[in-house]
Amino acid sequence: MTTYKNTSEQFGAAVGGLTVEDYRKQAEINGDKSVITADDEHVYADGVEVGDAEREIGMKTTQAVLAKCGITLNELAIASHQQNYTKIIVHVENGKIYAAFATESINEYDCRPFGWTMLYKVGTGSCRCNCDACVEGDDPADWADGDYEVLAAIDEAIQDKIDALIG
Repeated sequence: MTTYKNTSEQFGAAVGGLTVEDYRKQAEINGDKSVITADDEHVYADGVEVGDAEREIGMKTTQAVLAKCGITLNELAIASHQQNYTKIIVHVENGKIYAAFATESINEYDCRPFGWTMLYKVGTGSCRCNCDACVEGDDPADWADGDYEVLAAIDEAIQDKIDALIG
């Protein structure tokens, strides 16, 4: 069961360990007619955030990390042939991944003392990709996202790094 930390004065002092049902009961006690809903990250009262999910589970799979980043295996496969880098950066705390984002920044994000680390990087950097298709002038967007061996390899590589980070 997901618990949340209150982030709104609407529900009193900041406390944690609250369930969605706790928010609903408190709204009832306060005579608040707000509709209380929740997802994996927040509790909402009439669509406004009033609570943050407490970090119990963390992200454990490639799909969870990529969803948080708003990027797909297909996009990473295409980026693997392009001259810039696409990086997946994650925040690790107590052996769990709680935040992730994708970036093309040149910063390597070696901020391990602060919990941030680069999980995965694709791209060819300052050199052009020298695979046969790229050398022939083909656009990776036309074919890279259909190369299921590459997609599986990227998925496996990211999952291996996740497993290594969270033990």
